[in-house]
Amino acid sequence: MIVSIDFETRSAVDLRKTGVYIYADDDSTDIWCMAYAFDDEEPKLWTPDMEMDVRLEDYIVEGGKLRAWNANFERVIWNKIMVERYKWPRTRSSQWFCTMAQASAMGLPRALGQAADVLGVEQQKDKTGQGLMLRMARPRKTKADGTHTWWNTPDKMQALFDYCLQDVRTEVSVAERLIEMDEQERQVFLLDQRVNDRGVMLDRDLLERVRVLADNSKEDIDAEIARLTKGQVTGATKGVDLVKWLNAYGISTKSVDKQHVTRMLDLPNLHPVIRKVLMLRQDGAKSSTAKLDSMESAAGADDRMRGLLVYHGAATGRWSGKLVQPQNFPRPSRSQDELNEIIAKLKDDQSVADHGAGTLIASDLLRSMLIAKPGHRLLFADYAAIEARVLAWLAGETELVKTFAAGGDVYKVMAKDIYNKPVDKIDGNERQVGKMAILGCGYGMGGKRFAEQCKAMGIEVDSEEAKRIVYVYRESNSAIELLARYRG
Repeated sequence: MIVSIDFETRSAVDLRKTGVYIYADDDSTDIWCMAYAFDDEEPKLWTPDMEMDVRLEDYIVEGGKLRAWNANFERVIWNKIMVERYKWPRTRSSQWFCTMAQASAMGLPRALGQAADVLGVEQQKDKTGQGLMLRMARPRKTKADGTHTWWNTPDKMQALFDYCLQDVRTEVSVAERLIEMDEQERQVFLLDQRVNDRGVMLDRDLLERVRVLADNSKEDIDAEIARLTKGQVTGATKGVDLVKWLNAYGISTKSVDKQHVTRMLDLPNLHPVIRKVLMLRQDGAKSSTAKLDSMESAAGADDRMRGLLVYHGAATGRWSGKLVQPQNFPRPSRSQDELNEIIAKLKDDQSVADHGAGTLIASDLLRSMLIAKPGHRLLFADYAAIEARVLAWLAGETELVKTFAAGGDVYKVMAKDIYNKPVDKIDGNERQVGKMAILGCGYGMGGKRFAEQCKAMGIEVDSEEAKRIVYVYRESNSAIELLARYRG
């Protein structure tokens, strides 16, 4: 037996910014309703003015299995709000089964409605009700004294109840089509839940000091750009204005993103003023410093950021991230010794002006803001091209495996085949194309998507050339292509 559950909640907290852990802790967060169904029985509805179903209570106490789409949300809401506020029995992580995790492991969409569409189940998600749910999840109005008015008219409440009940019907229908996790994968999922529950500590003091540094630096950078461009570009983030300014001075470009700026800085005989403006753009447009706000929003009262990892978030099965996206922190441009020196100076209220622009320092220190609690150590590790290595091994792509094992540059080797030239003659852009082919084409990337990826990296590849590159990859890695055809 298993019970499928779905909560509809409301809060003044933005769930997308904070994650469920802080969301559930906030006093403004409460429950509109809960729908639940034993096995494939017709779902029932609970609202806060009702007592708990005795059958459900006994089932929970006896350790019965619970199931939900994105079970982490339901589990945290249950144990934080239903237990503490409504005195329901606590649940254990081992009782919960996540249909979203199962769907992700099968390569299905992570959205319930989309998964139901793909599977063609009879019980589809109420898409009209979803808009109502999103509206009712947040206050209609908040007064100056902090009190909230909600969208709780009788007609809207009934529509929300119907929506919640239908979500359970849809989840049950989808669950019937999903493959159960084997025990090993089940343990990986439970480990994911423990890791997300534990979270990682944030050095909030360092964050605040870096924020001041970055803000002051950005003001100086914007002022200098405005001076150099005679007011035509007023700041580092004014990309459209900067493109117009560059075009007026004979620099043909449609973008000033990271890749385009890097390429323009390599142009010969670049005017010193243009070079300076482009360098200031690099320093001041560091999007990674926006993570400072994300970190602060995600950190709880105990300075821990929880719920940062997404089980099976990538199609290949690895974790992805959310909230602060911890896997996507930029690699520091300076040594750890210099970073430690900068941190010590910041903590001691000393100037760090001799270490470069504050925005760049802020970017370099993002990783350093994740710390271990006293008496513990925090290790940083990364697998090198893990997805490409495992794919080559699974497919029996012998030559590629040998190149990996020998420590060779597989991206240059791929570029050699693409451009029909010796490995030692491959330039940076060609290597990048080889890298994208290795990392993308092995997992089904086609010509159109490949061209889009190249454009995002500042490399112009037309659709025909992209198709040719994909074809070369498949010819050079026939065992991987054969595996893809077999799995398809």
